[in-house]
Amino acid sequence: MTPHRGQGLNNALQDSANYVAALKTVIGGEVGLKDAMDAYDKEVLERGTREMGISLKQTFFIHNWETLMQSPMVRMGMHRAEKGDGDEVA
Repeated sequence: MTPHRGQGLNNALQDSANYVAALKTVIGGEVGLKDAMDAYDKEVLERGTREMGISLKQTFFIHNWETLMQSPMVRMGMHRAEKGDGDEVA
């Protein structure tokens, strides 16, 4: 995961919460351990792959001067975005 979106910690926290939830279903007798871990692994892989792709795009985005200068952070700074702000940015 590239560091340009700060998603690594968010994903780690989500992974932990999902892991605990999966174990609770096993302890509660709702599903077996293998099924719970298979479902957990599937979700982690799908979410992680998606987030890594977004992070990679962000990496390329901020390393190109022209696109960086069009980013909401550069154009708006730290003020709260209002509806319609940045709609034209692809």
